[in-house]
Amino acid sequence: TGSCACETGMGETARELPGVSILVVTRDRRADLDRLLASLRALEYPADRLEIVVVEETDDPRPLPGVHYVSIPRRDRGLGYARNLAVAAARHDLLAFTDDDCVVTADWLRELTAPLAAAEVAGVAGAVLVRDTTAVGFAENTVGFPGGGLRYLVAAGGKPVPTTHLSTCNCCYRKAAVREAGGFDEAARLGGEDSLLAARVAARHRLLYTPRAVVYHR
Repeated sequence: TGSCACETGMGETARELPGVSILVVTRDRRADLDRLLASLRALEYPADRLEIVVVEETDDPRPLPGVHYVSIPRRDRGLGYARNLAVAAARHDLLAFTDDDCVVTADWLRELTAPLAAAEVAGVAGAVLVRDTTAVGFAENTVGFPGGGLRYLVAAGGKPVPTTHLSTCNCCYRKAAVREAGGFDEAARLGGEDSLLAARVAARHRLLYTPRAVVYHR
């Protein structure tokens, strides 16, 4: 599920990189999911430190090679429910999130987890950019949609900066912080469960935004 880079761009050896579970929830987007998984498999990260968990809402389960696959029946229980199942299935203490309509850059996970070397940091958000989109898409990205767009990237000046908002398009939490906050709100069936979790974690812990961890959102 990942390739082993003996030396990272930040001077870390592969041996020092933490174990990470990448969590994705999906429904009716197999083509998009395949593109995301291809980008995850190309990550510059040691395979033995990496787990990909996919929770799919479907009545036709089709396991994916090299992936910890969890299927759930179509019951419309919402994203919070599916994300909590992914958290429960994860074996690592760091939980990285991205969405099925995103693709990640090769150094995404190294950059996203780097600020978590500081024990006081409980979560990190990354940059969410767009490409091959309409003028409306570029405008949304410029003003900050969906939670890590161009406005955030420019304001950060190339360095990690404090934030109180983490979007599941591109973020990483300590599992302990997610559990302490009670997980994702399963009552928020129409979305916003990631913002609600971030607010609860931010009330107790330090969160950062890093412009160097980039995903591209469709």
